[in-house]
Amino acid sequence: MKINISRTGLLPATASTKFTTESIPFSQMHEITATSNYSNIIWRDGIRKAANFVCANSLILDIDGTVPVGEMKGAFETTENVLIVTSKSHMSEHKVTDTGALGKEIEPADYYHVIIALEEPITDLDTYREVTKNLIDKFDGDPSCKDGARFYYGNPQQERWYS
Repeated sequence: MKINISRTGLLPATASTKFTTESIPFSQMHEITATSNYSNIIWRDGIRKAANFVCANSLILDIDGTVPVGEMKGAFETTENVLIVTSKSHMSEHKVTDTGALGKEIEPADYYHVIIALEEPITDLDTYREVTKNLIDKFDGDPSCKDGARFYYGNPQQERWYS
């Protein structure tokens, strides 16, 4: 599977502007999500802008305490090539900021990403937004996931589950 990786590590958004496209087996995706900021979207010249959208080789949902992770695992248990990884704020009493510092107080809940590999890439940004919006609506995900410039923060302490 092709994925875009920011090789600057787990730094904030301002440092994650140039991405490198790499091909990895989906079974090793958890290694990327633990060590790097990443995106399912491939951008022209690796520059993170919606105007540079080339394709998406997977779909990603960002769930911020709205659906218990066990319920989401059940929803995808018979779907091939799905990875769920917890994000930095998972079960925390504080929202974890981009820099890793503790931010505002929150109710501890399941915070995680659902990564769904696609058999064929989506090459049209409007189609990508529509498909992602449908998933967001169905699973109560973060609406910003449909952004054509979206990336996700890695989490070295993640819990992971493959379907």
